[in-house]
Amino acid sequence: MFIPWQFIFLFSLLIDLELSSGFGQQQATCAPPQTQSSRHFYVLNSKNRDNNIQQKKRVLSHDEVESNRRKLLKNGVLLATCSLELAPAESLLAADEEKQHQANGMVSTPALADRLRVVPTFTIVDPKGIPYMVVGEDAKVTGYFFTTYGEANRLLTLARTSADKNIREALTELRTQRKKEKLPALSKQEEIDQVGVNPWKSARISAVPLDVAVTLVTKSMYSRKTGGGNYFQVAPAESDVEDALALDKNGKDELAEGRVPLFYFADFELMDGDSKQSPLYFRKSELVEAWKKQNPSVEIPEIRVTEMFSVLTEMVKPGGNDTDLQSLVFVAPKESAQKAKQCIKARGKESSFVVGQRIVVL
Repeated sequence: MFIPWQFIFLFSLLIDLELSSGFGQQQATCAPPQTQSSRHFYVLNSKNRDNNIQQKKRVLSHDEVESNRRKLLKNGVLLATCSLELAPAESLLAADEEKQHQANGMVSTPALADRLRVVPTFTIVDPKGIPYMVVGEDAKVTGYFFTTYGEANRLLTLARTSADKNIREALTELRTQRKKEKLPALSKQEEIDQVGVNPWKSARISAVPLDVAVTLVTKSMYSRKTGGGNYFQVAPAESDVEDALALDKNGKDELAEGRVPLFYFADFELMDGDSKQSPLYFRKSELVEAWKKQNPSVEIPEIRVTEMFSVLTEMVKPGGNDTDLQSLVFVAPKESAQKAKQCIKARGKESSFVVGQRIVVL
């Protein structure tokens, strides 16, 4: 997935402005673009991502991995590089107008931000809004923004049940070993001190606008100092990945992590007042439903699939001349707006997402 430097510069500049304007913290700097050959993306299907989440058992410090993992699990180390809150109601996609003008493509960055902002994503955070991040097989510390509430909830449930199972097994092993060695039984608190607690127990699902998610994803890919090595991904629902792969004419059976499929019909347009929009759907079934509503007696045409970051790249790429890009809009899953409202209500006065802190689960 190649994203031009102008695109990354604009998006990363936005988060710098947002963080520095309200809190006076040192801004992160942008790294020069890497060549495609020097960047590495490991291929994961959603099942492999499930395994990554399921295998996480311990909360570890980013700066050092202490040998006493049980103690770390008990304490739940927070990695606080700085304490910055990401204002949930504000877009990160607003930067210096002159630089935006110089780098604009067929769609300006502020206009693109407006189109992305109406699409909620869902991420897993603690009660204060500090994001959970997991260590993958390639040792990258990654946080996920899920395109559907259901996928976020599925992964959180999987993580909780898996951690509970691991703790029960550890507790059984501990009691068996002590009995074998004829040692006295431990108190409940002593057992907790030995085997730890479920790090996912207090986690909640938080709604984050897609423009914010895209900003963090692109910045984490190209900035040397972003979050001390944080990586972020936008993660589609498992069912949407399966639909996209089923439509792939090359017979692929897995999707590279970080890729987000979008479904559309060629020349299919919706009216928004007096203007025409070309919709891109995150869910295939909702694309079909929209077609049937507008064309009840017309056979469904060929369903096509594209990739979200590739589309975003083309929309803002300087020198572009494809005017069709100007009418593109992104259609969130139907239930997303309501689920986002529920998440906002549930968090109360706490932040939706805290930048500069993380809970790393190994």
